[in-house]
Amino acid sequence: MPYDSVRQLIYIFVRASVHYALFGNEEYLNAQIDFIVNAIRQIWTQCSGSQRPADATKPANQNQKI
Repeated sequence: MPYDSVRQLIYIFVRASVHYALFGNEEYLNAQIDFIVNAIRQIWTQCSGSQRPADATKPANQNQKI
């Protein structure tokens, strides 16, 4: 996943968690978590296509020399 996307999703999660801790607003927390889940699904779908590097499907130790 792209670094910028992950950083933004973490920010949203932390903000929603703090908001929940301060105000107890579970609806806001659940809405933000649903947004994060949908965003991850969309990013994963975009990255799992032809943009994924060929080495991503190989085991990590296959390219290492012994």
